[in-house]
Parts: sequence; structure tokens; C-alpha cells
Amino acid sequence: NGLSGVEARAGKVLQDALGGRPLNISPSQVPGVNRTLGDATRDAGVAALERNARRLNPEVFSQIDDANNAARVSALQQIAGDEATMARAVKAREAAAGPFYRAASEATVPVDQPLQEALTRVPARVIAKARGLAKMEGIDFGEAAQGISGQQLHYIKMAIDDALSRTGPGGLGNVERRALMGWKDERVSNMSRLIPEYAQGMQAYTAASPKISRMQVGQELMARTAANQTDALGNPIISPAKFASSTRPRMLDTITQKATGFNQAKAAQTLTPEQMQTLGAIRDDMQRQMFRQANAAQPGSATKEAIEISKKMARQEFLGKFGKVGRVANVAIDAFNNEGRKSVDYMVAQIIANPSEAERILKALTPKQRSEVVNALSRMGGTAGGTSSPLFQAWQTNEGQ
Repeated sequence: NGLSGVEARAGKVLQDALGGRPLNISPSQVPGVNRTLGDATRDAGVAALERNARRLNPEVFSQIDDANNAARVSALQQIAGDEATMARAVKAREAAAGPFYRAASEATVPVDQPLQEALTRVPARVIAKARGLAKMEGIDFGEAAQGISGQQLHYIKMAIDDALSRTGPGGLGNVERRALMGWKDERVSNMSRLIPEYAQGMQAYTAASPKISRMQVGQELMARTAANQTDALGNPIISPAKFASSTRPRMLDTITQKATGFNQAKAAQTLTPEQMQTLGAIRDDMQRQMFRQANAAQPGSATKEAIEISKKMARQEFLGKFGKVGRVANVAIDAFNNEGRKSVDYMVAQIIANPSEAERILKALTPKQRSEVVNALSRMGGTAGGTSSPLFQAWQTNEGQ
């Protein structure tokens, strides 16, 4: 079947870890990510085997872990963009909406009785905030006597947006919030009707904002989910726990609101369907990693049991052929455990890091290679030796006599 002794033995270790369950491999949906076997199967036995393999041969997994992390970071960066991309998008939005807003700011709306009544309903602190915003930009807010400018109304709208975004102590009560939102909607509608340039500016601003909002969400996620370390390629390492927590639906909406400054923002309405799928795919990867790292299976219980079985079988063979030669048997067993185990350890790590190899080896196992003796020698969960080990060779020699 083309398998070496070490491959066959490592395949049997994997077969025993599966405990009769099929090897169901689920590939990642993140481009460039190649899941390890524990993550790809989400099988408790295989996950335990992978933890053991990572402990014994961590170098086998370092490159694939770095490559997978890089692929996930790249997928996130496609959403987040970079500083230069964000700067260009903001500049483009200003170029599109700015001329209309500047024209609207110079227009004046007569203060008739309905508008006067509307202005009296605005909380004094909101008007004070509007004056403060204007002052910070070097603009005299002025008084609304016979007319009010589009510029004044715009600063009032900005002050209302700020008031609505505040939560917790100092924030608005629910009744006041609803009333202020209603006033804002009414005034924006009237401003758009009375000052056409303002409506055009809003349309231009709104049309240019989604790309910026998506990048803002992506950047906030990058900042929240990165561990405080980088991988060998220089990429920030994505924390499985942080990412899984941050992409829960309600939390993702909260992050979207914080990132965009829009209190009513929803992730599913801000991000594209493809971007939501990307986050879901990365989240699936992260949840599988968490399962593999923390599931309750104990790596080592099967190993200890298999070592005892193989020792007993070896002693029976030696005693049956040569009588009481316990010291010789123990020497052979010790040599087996010290010399041969590393080859299968390494092969187990290799096939766990490469699920396609695991499939190939499992399919190639013959009935003979599934025999009880080989089963006992290879059930060590990554600690048994290959056919070159002294114990296995001694068993074969004695079997042939």
C-alpha cells in the first residue's frame, strides 16, 4: 500500500484517537487558511492528539500557524483598509459633500412661528453645545432673530447627534431621547426641503460614507481582537477568545456603533454580506481553535494504557521464548521508548498538520496493519516507535523463530 512502518503506525494512532468515528474534515472558508486536523475535525480525540503533538513537536506547527494567522489578518485588513485608504475615502467624501454644505451654510431660513416653536423645544444644553461646536471652528453662531442660517441648523443637528450618542451618566433619558430624535428628523426634513443644497450635501455624504464606516468597523475589530504579540511574520496574532467574543451579534453591533459614531448602526447593515461572511468564517476558525485548546479529553490517558499493554506483550514474548529474562526485556522496552517513539511522534505531528496526509494514510492501512500487536504498539497517542525500534524488531525476530 506504499506506507512506511512509521506512517502505518502513526495512522493507527490517529485511527485509535477517532475511536471508530469517521474522519470528517471541514476546510476553512477563509482564503489561505489550512486547518490542522484537530481544528478541521473538531473531534475530541483528535484534538487531544493534536495538543499532545504540539507539546512534543511544536516546530511542526509554527509555520502553518503563522501562515493561517497571516491569512486571517489579511482577510480582516481587506475590511479595515489602511491609513492611506481611509484618508483618501474621507477626502473624497469631503470633496463630494463639502461644496453643497458650504452653499447650504450661507442660505437663510425665515424663522416663522412653527420654526420658532421648534427651536424653543430644543434643550438649552443642546443649543449651548451647538454654539460651542461653532466656536471651536472659529465661527460666530449668532442669534436666530428673523432668520436662521443653514449653518446654525447644521451645528444644532451636530449637537443633537452628540447628545443622542451619549449613554450612561450624563446621557439623555428615554423620553427626552425619543423627543429629540423626533425633533431632529423633523428639522432635517425641513432643512432638506427649504435648503436644497443641504439635501444634496446629505445625499453626497451618505453615498460616500458606507466605505468609510466599513473600514472603521474593521479597524475597531483589528484593535480589539489582536493579542499583545506578533507572529514570526510580523502580523498581530488574532486572539481566538477575543475574536469569538467580539463577533457575537449584539457585541458586533455595539462595536459598529462605537466605530461609526452612529448610535443606531447595525453590523449587518453597515458591512457587506461578503464581509459578514468573512467575519463568520474567521469566527468559525477561532471557535475550533478554542475547542481544540480546551476540550476536556485528557491527552496521555490512552498513551499510558498503551505503553503498559505493549510492555506486557513484550514481556510475554520474551518470557515465552527465553524464560526469565526480565532485564533484557526491560532494556529492549526502554530502548524502544527512548529511540523509536520520536519517529512516530514526529509523523503524528506531520499528519495532524496536514489533514490530506491523514486521509491518505488512514485509507491505506491494511487489515494486517490493524492487527492486535500493531494496535498495541501504535495506540500510544504519539509515543510509540517505528519498525526500526529494538522492541518491535525483537518481537518480529522472536515471532519468526
